[in-house]
Amino acid sequence: MSKKYNFGFLGLSGSGKTCIIAALDMQRRAHPTGYTCALRPLDVAPPTGEKETWTDVEKEADNLHKSNQRLQEAKQQLEEGAVPLGTELTYDFIFDYEFSSVETGNFQARLIDYGGELASPEGYLPGKTELRNKLAGMDGLFIIAPAPHHTKKEKAKSEFFNLLQNTLTGIQFEQPIVLLINKWDRIKSLPEYTVSQEALTPEQLPSTEYRDLYNVLVNKVGEENCKAFPLSAFGEYEQRTAAEGKEFEYPKQVNPLASFGLLEGFIWMAQRLKTIPLQSYEQDVANYKKWIPYPSLPLWKLKERGDELIRLFPKNSELAKRARQAVRQSSSKWATRLISLSAILMIVPLLGLGSKQAYDDDKKYDEVHSILNNPKAQLDDIKTAEQWLENYYYTNSLSHPISWLFVVSNQTAKSDLDKSRLQRDENLWQAIQEAPSLKNKRLNCENYLKALPNGTHVRDVKTILVQIEEQLRLHEEERWWQPVLEAQSPQTKIEAAQAYLQNLPQGVHAIDADREIAQARDEENKRVAKEKRWWQPVLDAQSPQTKIEAAQAYLQEKPDGVYAADATSVITQAQENLREENELWQPVIKANSPSVKIQMAQIYLQAKPDGVHAAEAPIQIAQAEEAIRVADEQRRWQSVIDANSPQDKIEAAQAYLQEKPDGVHAANARNVIAQAETALLDEKEQRWWLPVEQTAALDIKAEKADAYLEELPNGKHAAEAALIIAKADSEKEWAAFKSDYYNWFNNGAFLEAAQHLSQRQAKDDPNLQALKQQFLKNVFKSLEKEIKQLNERKRWSDAYKKLDNYGHWPEEFQNGEIRAKIRALRKRVQLAEDRFLYTEFLDARDLERAENYLNSAPLQTMQDRVTAYQAYLIKMQNPIGLMLILDRIEWGNINENSNTIIVSLDGNELIEKGKIDADANTSTGEIGRTYLKRKLSSNVKLEVKIVENNWASDNDDNGQGRKTVKVAKLNGFSLVLKPLGEESPKSKAVFRLEGIPRKPHLPSWEEN
Repeated sequence: MSKKYNFGFLGLSGSGKTCIIAALDMQRRAHPTGYTCALRPLDVAPPTGEKETWTDVEKEADNLHKSNQRLQEAKQQLEEGAVPLGTELTYDFIFDYEFSSVETGNFQARLIDYGGELASPEGYLPGKTELRNKLAGMDGLFIIAPAPHHTKKEKAKSEFFNLLQNTLTGIQFEQPIVLLINKWDRIKSLPEYTVSQEALTPEQLPSTEYRDLYNVLVNKVGEENCKAFPLSAFGEYEQRTAAEGKEFEYPKQVNPLASFGLLEGFIWMAQRLKTIPLQSYEQDVANYKKWIPYPSLPLWKLKERGDELIRLFPKNSELAKRARQAVRQSSSKWATRLISLSAILMIVPLLGLGSKQAYDDDKKYDEVHSILNNPKAQLDDIKTAEQWLENYYYTNSLSHPISWLFVVSNQTAKSDLDKSRLQRDENLWQAIQEAPSLKNKRLNCENYLKALPNGTHVRDVKTILVQIEEQLRLHEEERWWQPVLEAQSPQTKIEAAQAYLQNLPQGVHAIDADREIAQARDEENKRVAKEKRWWQPVLDAQSPQTKIEAAQAYLQEKPDGVYAADATSVITQAQENLREENELWQPVIKANSPSVKIQMAQIYLQAKPDGVHAAEAPIQIAQAEEAIRVADEQRRWQSVIDANSPQDKIEAAQAYLQEKPDGVHAANARNVIAQAETALLDEKEQRWWLPVEQTAALDIKAEKADAYLEELPNGKHAAEAALIIAKADSEKEWAAFKSDYYNWFNNGAFLEAAQHLSQRQAKDDPNLQALKQQFLKNVFKSLEKEIKQLNERKRWSDAYKKLDNYGHWPEEFQNGEIRAKIRALRKRVQLAEDRFLYTEFLDARDLERAENYLNSAPLQTMQDRVTAYQAYLIKMQNPIGLMLILDRIEWGNINENSNTIIVSLDGNELIEKGKIDADANTSTGEIGRTYLKRKLSSNVKLEVKIVENNWASDNDDNGQGRKTVKVAKLNGFSLVLKPLGEESPKSKAVFRLEGIPRKPHLPSWEEN
């Protein structure tokens, strides 16, 4: 039966007592060193009748039920995102928990969360006795001092600690005290939780207020009886705002909670309470110096007291080892005195020799035992100690008779040797199982094989090594392939894929990497080609105005393009050129006299020899020079004027020039030709552009525009045609974007679909907004369907991964409603996985499935059932202490008196009983019983002999039998007995077997 303690919980309002007690009964991450805690079920019914008539037992039952109800409410509030209410001021809550650890074993603890005036200094005034009486019955006291909230001012913090310190000053208490510094995550970032959290030193306490509070407690009970531990009931928290605007802290992770340091204080308290009587005993043993040359009664009682003390501790715990060491010292004193007494009775030479040998062996055995029981002993020291035990075992006992009788027997030395080697084997094996990382586990496996090439776990270790190498290979694959999947641009994807191939040329994704490189290069080439297509009209533009329009079109389509800066520069330069052209050309146009016109035109040509009007300026000059001759040439020129069609004007003007190449109207003739050609060109423009304007479908319109540009690359509609083509390309790109999105979404890649939508530029695009609304409307229904299918296919990890992806969705797609639905889906997956793992175990009922459930089941719903059955399976595989009973002899046709019945197992006589009379066709009662320790699956050779011994005969054979049988079948086993040489049996020996463990009941998952 486990030890039961009463622990008081004391803290001011807001200390977090309720949250700590609630966290103790919630699903948490497994403790790194195996500490456990569970709320004990209520085994009392709630009281009935009038409250005034209740007995103390009924009042306590009512308190327990109200406390349990309060605990369930607190847990529900935490899971729903609310903060549990504090302890009521007029009510002390009581909770019964059971804790366990390797150091303490199992122990029960009643936690009393005090309310009322105990939380203030007035609760300890001289006239107040009720609260003092409560503390008087406590085995230990827990003081809760939380880390102040970051919004609390220094004055408020000081007042809080001052009030708590004044409260503690009034406490009269001598038992151990634990100071729990709750909400440690407010003070420091929580470290990686891989080992048991040690107590804080005074220097590690976060501030002067905590150190003053700690000193008050140390001064009351002493430094050995007071420790401070950091604690965070929930682990890391996130800040939330309630409906009324008040901020509160809520755990980031629930079911399981990421609690930190929750159990260490309780384990230390139990260990300290067990250590106090052990220290007292060790001191009594050390101080027992009264020397008497013979064993004394007080010394024997001291040894018996130590034997009782050993039973308080777990068999392999450090405290048990200390207790055994102290008892061994007491026994050593006893043995030494026996040796001394024997030495007085022996001859002097033998006295000196034997006592010296026994003394040396006793001293050496104590040293060996101390080394083997020291968990921090060096490997070389352990091997030396084991070598001494081996030498001692194989040494002839006659060479150390006194040591063999009073220090340690050869068999005990052999047993200690076997236990040490087995413990070393198990320690190395445990180090492999508890390794925090794959690399550490691989190193521990190599250390095991090096230290124990013939160890009991060699096959398992080699298997684990193979698995580790495979896991490391898979991790390396993921490490180099993940950047390829996450690349956002073609160039980044090319670099990531090339890095993968360089590091893993034979990797499983090598072909995929080559394909990704090819696709990324193709995308990059398309992007460059598209850039060039938009920039080419700028390069091809012949006039400043055309350059401006083409550059503006480029910037509108590609504001962040490669040539964006060049386009801006082209526009600025073209605009400047147009301004200068206009300023120089206007005087030519406005000139009134031919001489002035010639002068202005020459100034223009000198400034702008390649200007827009460079061709027209000579015409103006020629016109001015030829003005005198205009009248003379008017007749010939009139035919040009009278021509109606552009083609007629060209022919008339050409005829004029042929006749008058230097005539007054020569320039005009050329101009007429040019204008007529322009008119013809306009007609061509109209002929090629009209189909573009008359086409409604954008894709066909783009084809017509492309035909126009091919025929008239410098036409006046060239920029507009380029815009039409660009718009068609844009719509094709949008269609491709939508296609990619639907591919992601329909294939269940919701994270990629959300990122695809969020990364799209032009955020205010109505089409994009509509697509996002459609995503939010449909995504959860599709996700729920995906999770259901994964549950049906038992792909739990894929389901968790898909749900975990929600945390990486872009912020615009995250909200509280979806987050709540995600948690509900996660709970559904956990229930399905928990049920499946338990059903697997229920079908197989073996250690592998039990271990799989306990290590992998997310909710651990059937943890107690599986743990109990696991313990049963382990017990059934190991040697069990059993009682073999010869239940009866069923006599055949035999009437003989004074028979001796002998039962042997594997050649060793275990039961012998004489003077048994045989009456034909009757049976005896129980003959005898013997204790044995065997595996139920092992075979034993059972032998029974009945020998008659009376005055008339000696050692007559009245029947014997022998058979090899499994130990488990001995219960109810009948062995036929017949004399040697006879065929017909005379009797039967019937056996019973007691001590076979009872198989625990395993209900179906739904029954729990």
